[in-house]
Amino acid sequence: MRLSKKIAIAAVSTVAAVGVATAAFAYWTSTGGGSGTAGAAGSTSPLVITGNPAPGIYPGGSVAVSGNVHNPNPSSSHVDVVSAVVSTNNSCPAADFHFANVTVNKQIAAGGDQGFTGSLTMDDTAVNQDACRTATITLTYSSTSL
Repeated sequence: MRLSKKIAIAAVSTVAAVGVATAAFAYWTSTGGGSGTAGAAGSTSPLVITGNPAPGIYPGGSVAVSGNVHNPNPSSSHVDVVSAVVSTNNSCPAADFHFANVTVNKQIAAGGDQGFTGSLTMDDTAVNQDACRTATITLTYSSTSL
């Protein structure tokens, strides 16, 4: 009788072990499904570009333009090229002025700044350009990024 009791205990133990192994196997091979979405945080505000030409431009001459690109965003932004459209406030033709594109090609940290130096030129058109002596020359900047 003692031997049958030991065999019975061993059999119950074996069945229990197989049951646990089966439960574990079933757990690891279970399947499921689902979906989710998330929005990426990107630049939320445009870069702020400022810059002023040095005084003293004249027909056929050029002056340096010292500028700055500020990134007001909470993440970094890349700026590749800074360009500008020139306008004037009187009868001085804006088409006589040219701002050469400036390659910056920099990653600007969140809240950071990147300086640049450009050039503003004035054409010598061989006609009277006296209206440009008192003109206010405005540069409206833009940038491109990679």
